[in-house]
Amino acid sequence: TGYAKKKILAGYLAQEAVEFTRNKRDTYVIYHATSATAGWNEFKTNLASCELAPGCYYNADNLNFTDNSQPVLDIAFQACPSGGCPELRYDPTSGQYGYTGQLSGFVRKIRYVAGANPNEVKIFSTVSWKQGSGNYDIELSELLFNWVE
Repeated sequence: TGYAKKKILAGYLAQEAVEFTRNKRDTYVIYHATSATAGWNEFKTNLASCELAPGCYYNADNLNFTDNSQPVLDIAFQACPSGGCPELRYDPTSGQYGYTGQLSGFVRKIRYVAGANPNEVKIFSTVSWKQGSGNYDIELSELLFNWVE
């Protein structure tokens, strides 16, 4: 049951990173000051740190959800150090995973690969953890498209 609990939680944490990345794409495309194409290109530029081997992560701990000026754009993807992405922490007061609170044992990494054409990217969200004498991970992937012509 302990393994099942951790695997389910890892799946949710991996999906959260996919949803965050999709939200970031949508925000860039919809709200860019000049055009949707410029927003798409800026999104891909922001995602560039995730293309390298160690991957990237994001830290939303200080996100102000009451800020109506598209606060998701304030959260940049940060390249993981060569030793790997930082371990997620759990805040028992808020019930959220981020980078403040107690060590959780989970490490989340985002990577991206350029798609077959300039209007798509494939993202991978991997969550890893150790349990007993084993190392486990779960990986989700999704194609994101520039859906505005």
